[in-house]
Amino acid sequence: MKENRFTNTLTPFKTIFTNIANRITEEKALRMVLDSLGYTEGEIQYSSVSKTSVAKVYDVKVIADREVFYYTTDMAKGLCSLKNIAFTWPY
Repeated sequence: MKENRFTNTLTPFKTIFTNIANRITEEKALRMVLDSLGYTEGEIQYSSVSKTSVAKVYDVKVIADREVFYYTTDMAKGLCSLKNIAFTWPY
């Protein structure tokens, strides 16, 4: 029986494209946090996303309605968790 080389190469390409599509970027990490908070990008005053020293983890900071939210987003699991909430000084 002759081996189908196309089928054998298709599987690794499918895995590569699936991994690229599921990769959590800074934009996706921010969107996950905003979805969790119930805000859109237009409703917040400030946001920052930084990659931590631990692989595949982002720290996300969002300021909205005089509250500062600090989240951690795990890229591998696609989960975000609230670390802290602070209040800004009245402006």
